[in-house]
Amino acid sequence: MIDELLNQPLQTRLRLLFGPDETDVTTDLLPDLLDFSYSDKDGGQADEITLTLKDETGKWAAAWRPDGGEVVKAYIQQGTTLRPGLELYCGTFYVDRVGVRGAPRTMDLSAVSIPLKTPIRRKKVKRAWEQQRLSEIAEKIAQEAELELFFDSKENPLFDRQDQNAETNLQFLQRLCENSGLCVKVTDIQLVIFNQREYESKDPVATFTLVQTASVRSLVLIRSY
Repeated sequence: MIDELLNQPLQTRLRLLFGPDETDVTTDLLPDLLDFSYSDKDGGQADEITLTLKDETGKWAAAWRPDGGEVVKAYIQQGTTLRPGLELYCGTFYVDRVGVRGAPRTMDLSAVSIPLKTPIRRKKVKRAWEQQRLSEIAEKIAQEAELELFFDSKENPLFDRQDQNAETNLQFLQRLCENSGLCVKVTDIQLVIFNQREYESKDPVATFTLVQTASVRSLVLIRSY
């Protein structure tokens, strides 16, 4: 039994929950899943997941095609069948694109971490901000987008005046943060402002070993907000 435990190959497992009821669709999707990717981005960009499903019969495109904005929660787990390892919660995502291509026919789905109903990255705004600290501007923008602000920076500059000139709220906030040496991102229904240099210097909170053979070891280091 011990030899069986030690000799089992590491596997990376995916778990997907769809909709407000968080229905686990993993078992239904896995037989047709060709590719899955998760991109953890910074610099004002939204985190993103993408899936590619084989769809020769059209069952996914015809019978199961999510409406734009459907909620998806994604998890990645490393380990073996007998010894499951840590599970990484990738976040909450919102379907923003579904497409079909081929032959052989496949269906592509992408989802981003910014809720589609919020205008934070779509609606351009013109207004002036006076005598406001960066955290106060960010709090106002977060409230308008129905997001929770997580401001993790010792630097919190006070602006005499800042003009938002036909910029989306996310573009405007990204500009202020870049000028202040900070980063902004939207992830898991949070608006996050942080100092990337400080985060990169922190010890990882978890290490995921996705692949391990005699010649290859693939690691993912997780630094959490």
